[in-house]
Amino acid sequence: RRDSLIDPIIGTWNRSAITRMLATEVERCYNDSKPLSLILADLESWQQIHANYGHAMSDNFLIKFSSRLRSCIRPSDALGRYEGETFMVVLPGAANKTASVIAERMKQAILAEPERIGDDNIALTLAMGTVSTDLFPAAAIEDLITLADDARRAAKKTGANRIVQAKP
Repeated sequence: RRDSLIDPIIGTWNRSAITRMLATEVERCYNDSKPLSLILADLESWQQIHANYGHAMSDNFLIKFSSRLRSCIRPSDALGRYEGETFMVVLPGAANKTASVIAERMKQAILAEPERIGDDNIALTLAMGTVSTDLFPAAAIEDLITLADDARRAAKKTGANRIVQAKP
């Protein structure tokens, strides 16, 4: 059963598992009168890495990317592969300011050092969108995901290595 919830390549929760965790945490945080934040993080440079270095190497970059993201979150937070090169981070108990701090910490972890393939330095770039229930208290789960995804897309449009917070 556990294997059906884990992404086989990178070892994080898969889309089904992470969205189920989001639903559980939204309900728990609502019942406990606590905020919840959500981050969608996209490894923007993945398509170029995949095209230039192949499938195995691009998978290796996803593993490193997810490891760096995981190093920036609390044990109570959840990280999963949402789709392709996009990861979802569920932050129970975190208000929008905390989500912004964690997103910035993730960004710095990704930018801290380039990856190497042979003699090539590969700069990883990312785009992140965040949303928090303290700003959107009546948002349904699907709305939270859509808001975070819209913010992530806005981050991509403004250039590499951006974080955009969904605003009411």
